[in-house]
Amino acid sequence: MTKHKNLRFCLLFLTLCMLFALPVWADVGDKPSICITFENMPDAPFYGALIVGTLPKGAIYAADSNEIEWYANVPITVYDAFCGYDEADSFSYWHSPYENIFLCSESGRLVLNYPSPDRFKLLLYFPETETYAVSDVLEKYAHDATYVLDFGGAVPTNGLPLDVRTDDHLPSRISGLFVRMVLTVLLELGIAWLFRYRTKPLVTSIITVNVVTQLLLNMPLVFISFKLGGLAAFIAYFLLEIPVLIIEAIAYAIILPDRRGGTWWKAVLYAIAANFVSFIVGFRLSVYFPLIF
Repeated sequence: MTKHKNLRFCLLFLTLCMLFALPVWADVGDKPSICITFENMPDAPFYGALIVGTLPKGAIYAADSNEIEWYANVPITVYDAFCGYDEADSFSYWHSPYENIFLCSESGRLVLNYPSPDRFKLLLYFPETETYAVSDVLEKYAHDATYVLDFGGAVPTNGLPLDVRTDDHLPSRISGLFVRMVLTVLLELGIAWLFRYRTKPLVTSIITVNVVTQLLLNMPLVFISFKLGGLAAFIAYFLLEIPVLIIEAIAYAIILPDRRGGTWWKAVLYAIAANFVSFIVGFRLSVYFPLIF
């Protein structure tokens, strides 16, 4: 009997390890980013870079010819053109320009990952006309800040600032919040069915409590994810589940017991089971559907 018990325990342990295993990378941590998307681009090729007002720690602005030849992402003539651009208000390139000049007309966007500046301008260069276009000062408003520039199909007029607007993806954030709430309610109703909470009044009570607690949980998570990134949101998710569990356990202990044998401890046990399952499922789904979770 002991051997069989040990074998069952080992199989259960291995099953749990496979269920909750996650991919791991050596460089951990959620890196901030800036993404500028270009719409209705002109036919002419153009290059882009970010220029900043302060010299960040570790930034490099001077490069010898060997470094330029080794690292340059663009033709040397384009590199020279960016180096020849002169800003009267002391803006300088973010890190070294030979590493952070991009052929934006090919990709349709400019993406700069960690490290990324908090205050910057977008500088574009059009080699066919040898003209520059620059935006007003932009502020990094979120952990992963996104912007949109609509050209209207024409090369920008020389001397006019680029009209770059922020794109905070508010509709997708709201829809993601709605999807998370619906999935959580459906999942916890399934657990309630297993606990024999099946009458209409009990189901209505469970839905009401879930909507309230999901709002209390997800509203801070949306803000934290927006400002600090996914890793901070995950840590907050783990910590906020504790008060949510306590609130639901107390609410269910008061609401769910009835004359047909329901007890407060059964309601508390249901709250623990429902929150544990929804937390694990939500965590797993967040790996595969990060835009929703």
